[in-house]
Amino acid sequence: MNLKGLITILFLCVFAFYSCERDEITEENPIQKFEHPNDGKTVLGKKLENPYSVENMKKALAELKASNKLKSGTVDNIEIETTHLYVRFLPQNDQELDLLKQDTLLDIFDYPLDYEIVSEGLSYHDPTLPDTAITWQYTVVTPDYKFQNIDHEVIAELFLFEEEDDNQLKSASLDYFYWTKLEDKALEITNNLDDTNIQGKTLKRSKWRPAGNITVWDDIIGKNIPLEGAYVRAR
Repeated sequence: MNLKGLITILFLCVFAFYSCERDEITEENPIQKFEHPNDGKTVLGKKLENPYSVENMKKALAELKASNKLKSGTVDNIEIETTHLYVRFLPQNDQELDLLKQDTLLDIFDYPLDYEIVSEGLSYHDPTLPDTAITWQYTVVTPDYKFQNIDHEVIAELFLFEEEDDNQLKSASLDYFYWTKLEDKALEITNNLDDTNIQGKTLKRSKWRPAGNITVWDDIIGKNIPLEGAYVRAR
């Protein structure tokens, strides 16, 4: 998002709001320290308009057609249809939460992906739920996903494409070049486009792609070594 990258990882790692810098983690600068105000709780801001919704993608395509930004003969091949669902689950107990976390098809977030994040914390709890309840769990699934017997809600239908390493799309129905034009237009009309700098809004489009090395200190050999096998999220 991601609103599988927002998507899809774009969608998931594309949503929310907090300040970030492109700091490089090296042997000379191995440790990044982050302050967590508000007792480590994530604080949300305003709700953002979802650029990846089917409705907004159709609007973006219509504007591109009207402005002749797509070559003749290509627009007829672009079909805006539901490729993913933005959903949330409400586990009733730890067993149901464990079932969600064990599902390798899901990339779970404990906060909504279509809100600004004013302050990034270690956790978030929906204020409409009792403190003793497990909070909503947010993710993106494909339309054919087999939902388990856990309370859930479909928030929005999305039009997303997963990108291959060579800037090709897994779907042959849309060329990568036209996908970026369509995506940028959708981000523009929903006021989520920022090409000049990193705002830290996971919904904000930026031409910068996160990259770097994470190392840990090894007491035995007395130096930093690469950290392998870690699951890292970049927003």
